[in-house]
Amino acid sequence: MKTVRGALLCAVIILVAVAGCGGSGQKKRLELLDEAIDQYTQALRWGRYPDVQEYHMTRNGERRQIDPAAMQAIRVTGVSIQNRTVNESISEATVTGQIEFYQTDVGTVRHAPMNQTWWYEPETKRWLLDSAPPAFQ
Repeated sequence: MKTVRGALLCAVIILVAVAGCGGSGQKKRLELLDEAIDQYTQALRWGRYPDVQEYHMTRNGERRQIDPAAMQAIRVTGVSIQNRTVNESISEATVTGQIEFYQTDVGTVRHAPMNQTWWYEPETKRWLLDSAPPAFQ
């Protein structure tokens, strides 16, 4: 009887440990998503467009191009995230927000919607953007 109780207790401990590990993996993915969004918005804000370019990759490996010449005339003054939705498997996220910017030759502050689809690439353990770069118009 003591052996059965001991085995049962051991099984429960193992199940709790395994469940805890799964939760920490999901938590890590969410942390990586938050970091990716922060780094992306900082790169936008400070005009580091090669860094912005690194995040724009479709699921089939194609890079979405950013026109560096057009971006030279853009200054981002702020990025606000309004909503972030993550799917149950924590492999895709939708982020919506707004980008505040101005064109250096005009000087009028404008707003552009930000609708992003992020996806998790398990081999590199990175979040990437399947959506197009922002349209500053």
